[in-house]
Amino acid sequence: AKQQEVVDALVAIVTESGAGQGFHLSDVDLELTQAGPRGAHLHAAGKVRRGLLRASLLFTTEAQLGDDLKLQLINPRLTSRNPIIGLLLLAVRGQIRSELADPIDLRDLQLDPLKLVDAQFEVGERLRLRLEYK
Repeated sequence: AKQQEVVDALVAIVTESGAGQGFHLSDVDLELTQAGPRGAHLHAAGKVRRGLLRASLLFTTEAQLGDDLKLQLINPRLTSRNPIIGLLLLAVRGQIRSELADPIDLRDLQLDPLKLVDAQFEVGERLRLRLEYK
């Protein structure tokens, strides 16, 4: 898929999820870059508003696919230059990491009787996930 199409879909999901919790997200910019043959860096920035409170947020993480074919977000960080929001984020940082801690097991993509044995990412103008079955 084209990277921009994937980015647009992710932004729509995040925006809708935030709206469901009373947050208005705008000016969301998301960038994916290669991080080795089995990973990608994610850098997202945007503005969030809830009532009278407004802030710019920055979210960064690295997605890595382990030898066990589980996709894990490594060191997710959510920060803001707004000192009040920064303090609020400190209070919920553990909860955010906990929510993102569960890996996604790509072995769930089995095609019986074939068995998934390897996967790799390609991040560029197009995003590709190469799956090797035996």
